[in-house]
This record gives sequence, C-alpha cells and structure tokens, in this order.
Amino acid sequence: MRKIFFGGLFAILCFSCHKDEQIQETQLRHSTNAIKQDSVLLPKFRLEINISDNAVKMLNQKKENLVINYQLYLKKSTDTIFLNKGVKVFSQVQQSNEIDFDDLKIPSYKGSTPSNTDIMIKLNIENSRNTLRNNILEMEYYNGPLEDIIKHSSFINLNGKLKN
Repeated sequence: MRKIFFGGLFAILCFSCHKDEQIQETQLRHSTNAIKQDSVLLPKFRLEINISDNAVKMLNQKKENLVINYQLYLKKSTDTIFLNKGVKVFSQVQQSNEIDFDDLKIPSYKGSTPSNTDIMIKLNIENSRNTLRNNILEMEYYNGPLEDIIKHSSFINLNGKLKN
C-alpha cells in the first residue's frame, strides 16, 4: 500500500513540476532569456534588410548571396567576452529581405544568465564575395545592446546600396 501511495505521489509531483517548468520557460522566453541546460535562448527579433534596385539587380545577375554575420558578446569595462557568432544567408536577394533571429543561444555559466541589457550584438551585412575589398555593397550595420532591438518591437531595419 505504501509503495503505491508513494509511487502515485511521485508521479503527481513529476507531472506538476514538468508543467510548471513549461509555464516558466514560456514566460521567460517572452520576457527575458530561457535557460536550457547549458545554454540560454535569447528573445527573438526580426531583421529587415533593404537594398537599392541596382544592388538587387547586380547581386542577382552575378548569382551572389546576401550574407548576415552576427556576433553576440558581453562588454564589461575593458573586457569583451565573446558568446556566440554565426552566419545567415539569403540566396534569392530582393529589395526587402526579412529574417527572424529566433534561435540565438549563448552559453550559461553555472546557471547564471546575463540580462538582455548586458548582451551586445553586432550585425554586418555583405555580399558573398570572398574578401572585404571585393564587397560591392555599402551597408548600414548595428553594433549595440540587444535590449535596444527588443525594446523597438523586436525589429531592426538596415539599409544598403551599391558602392560608388
């Protein structure tokens, strides 16, 4: 009788803890950062890239991609701690290109999580040529707090054109 009672109690506790964990994770995901074991899932945001008609025409004629390089880091007084970096690519370039950053993760350190105000992000956009001096685009970039993007309706807009 005791084994059945404790077994049932254990199952109820496991189920309720798992349900609470899901609710907490959902709340964290929409408000700050969600911790998933050894990494932290950051709030999602959307990047819109607008480029001139001439740039679209040139990129598509030369069958070049639009490349977004991103880097996440913490800036602490004189130290910079790099957290994550990556690349996203548009193969079919249009005048207005949108991409969601909904899967950005950074490592968690012993369960502690930096706040959104501490996390910096650098967004660079270029065409897919192999060297910077061959880049044919003149693009805006962003290098600042992730929190500023989140406060701005989780949206950022960067513009560009062909280099003169």
